[in-house]
Amino acid sequence: MNPHDPILDQPQSIDVEELDGASTYLLANPEIRFHADAQTDLHGLYWPWADGLYARSLRMGMTLYQTGGHADELAAMVNRYYPGYQETIYGSETLIVSKRLAVPFKSADDRAVLWTYECQAEGDTLVRFDIEIDW
Repeated sequence: MNPHDPILDQPQSIDVEELDGASTYLLANPEIRFHADAQTDLHGLYWPWADGLYARSLRMGMTLYQTGGHADELAAMVNRYYPGYQETIYGSETLIVSKRLAVPFKSADDRAVLWTYECQAEGDTLVRFDIEIDW
């Protein structure tokens, strides 16, 4: 096996349909830790420095609104696992959204959880974000 094979530098990609619904991915740094599910939602946000659970879950859902008032849920297609973050790619006929969940390391934001979204759309698109927090 070639140790410089570029495939080793690629993230692990798994179709969401192939994932077990109960499986999670641990994301952590010395200040914070939690598990992310197949939808890249957060579960069991724990602060070791405070020795306590801060939130049981934090979920962020997306709904696509099209012309004529028709609403569609975006379907999760692929999960990608990186050493510092997890990414889920959602899609519909006119929109692709990449949802990333990360834990900063050795920065001013070490006690933070960051979601970033990257969208590719055909034409004007309205996306609604629904956030549900279970304290």
